[in-house]
Amino acid sequence: MLRLTVFFFYTFALTLTLPVLLPQLHLIYFAPFLVASFYRSSKINALWLAVLCGTIIDLLSAHTTLGFYALAYTLTVLIFYSQQRNYFEDRLSTLPIMTFLFAVTTTVIQATLLFVFDNGITFTWEWITNDLLLNPLYDALYALLAFTLPTRIFLRPQNRPSNMLNLKRRI
Repeated sequence: MLRLTVFFFYTFALTLTLPVLLPQLHLIYFAPFLVASFYRSSKINALWLAVLCGTIIDLLSAHTTLGFYALAYTLTVLIFYSQQRNYFEDRLSTLPIMTFLFAVTTTVIQATLLFVFDNGITFTWEWITNDLLLNPLYDALYALLAFTLPTRIFLRPQNRPSNMLNLKRRI
């Protein structure tokens, strides 16, 4: 659990600094952390972490109502957590691919929530290209560059194989 706590504070620091350095990117900053929480914590803890991360983003956002991101992240974690057995082994590509899928699912859930609770959004090919393809690809690249590669370079023990997400072994 200590490693997940350090991972949370690292993600929180990136959430506060990256929008200042790269304001044109619209990333789901907590997506890699929430994906890692699938593998490192119980279902209820992963859901509480989703509520916490969503509430932080809600407090930092001025354009949505309070609870919007918390609900979207919680629903996404609820969908993905039950499917974690179907995911592949821990490889270099695990976190970026899962972050991509998490970002696409979160975007669809957010669009649905906006449609239900707000005036909705206009579904155009530009929206589909940007929000369902390009932004999730940027999120996957963010997961690779900010989380996977530094973990592989700095935290890999020399005498045993790496296991970044520390998967639980199942029988």
